[in-house]
Amino acid sequence: MKVDNGQDGLAAVSFNDDLSCFVCATDRGFGVYSTMPFHRFSWRSFEGGGFSCAEMFGQTNVLALVGGRPSPAGFSASSVVLWDDMTGTRLFHIQLPSPINAIYCRIDTLSVLLDGKLVLYRISPDFSSVQYEQTIDTLVNPDGVCAISPKGEPVVACPGPSLGSIWVVERRGEAAAGRGRWGTKLIDPAHHKQVSCLAFNRDGSLLASASKKGTLVRVWATSQTHAPMLLKELRRGTLDADILSLSFCAKSELVSCASDSGTMHLFAINDSGDEAPASSYGFAAHLLSKVQAGQRGFARLDVGTQGKALVGGLRTVLGEGGAGAASVVVLVATAQGYLHCYSTSNSREDAEEDRLKLQARNYFVVTADEVLEHGEGLSDSDSEDSDHQPQPRPAKDPIAE
Repeated sequence: MKVDNGQDGLAAVSFNDDLSCFVCATDRGFGVYSTMPFHRFSWRSFEGGGFSCAEMFGQTNVLALVGGRPSPAGFSASSVVLWDDMTGTRLFHIQLPSPINAIYCRIDTLSVLLDGKLVLYRISPDFSSVQYEQTIDTLVNPDGVCAISPKGEPVVACPGPSLGSIWVVERRGEAAAGRGRWGTKLIDPAHHKQVSCLAFNRDGSLLASASKKGTLVRVWATSQTHAPMLLKELRRGTLDADILSLSFCAKSELVSCASDSGTMHLFAINDSGDEAPASSYGFAAHLLSKVQAGQRGFARLDVGTQGKALVGGLRTVLGEGGAGAASVVVLVATAQGYLHCYSTSNSREDAEEDRLKLQARNYFVVTADEVLEHGEGLSDSDSEDSDHQPQPRPAKDPIAE
């Protein structure tokens, strides 16, 4: 997500698909960090400028980078560079016809947001090739609003051709040869005002959306034959706000919503433990019977950050040694350069104030002094957690789940 007036020239922050890592783009370079435990994997500074966007391809060392203004040599605001951070080399340079508003990626797909267009590319598993697939016309989208499903067949959502509408586009599979292999569905209208934020659950079967009004979050079932169906309405509040980030937990049971008021709300998609997960609903009648107007969140936290500052997510963490009950951890990155980590209570009987507890608050923006002292990287002994010695991420192959 792009950040206005970020600390130390911070321009954008984004998590990877499972929230195990995140990358920050600054006006001097970019940094890659793990979330739990918090650790800086790498920092690279460049002469002549920085970056406006940086995204990770899953858990690999390959990133997609867009130059800032000014940009370092070999980068620009109208091109995407696929960068291997292990070797420090460019793999591909993709030139676009106009400045790029945002990029979103997963291990096999790159989506590029221009003013009024969504451009889709297929990425080979070993990053040996990049193939252009399709361009879709959208409403003018200066904020680069978009979402891409982390797993399963790629599903992408972005603003549609009219105010308040949403395109849901899905790759049709290997059988459809040639270009134009993405199928499109239109939600029109999804909102009465301009769409401001979108997020998919893990397999793309659910889509959360919000508008510039920022009082409601709508959850849509996207795996229908025709247009996606409204499943729930979640009420963030009664006063207008800019919703900056939406996120599902791994099992699609919870949705988080971060806004420019400096708060994050948690909503339960399934209120009854006896019901099947929302993503398993298969019949239109069942879906329609589940629509609840204005359901309020069961928990709220305040990180004390005002302005366009938050990107948040929900990470599911297993118990000790991978055994025991899984818990959901709330991660929030701010424009001031802090990663907040909150633990959640498993007991629904707990009071709201006990449900979310601050576990850690780590500063991740590299300062000018660190850049001058350490150059392009920091040693493990200089990291925030000197006892933790992370294994290098693979150069190209994704880590198996």
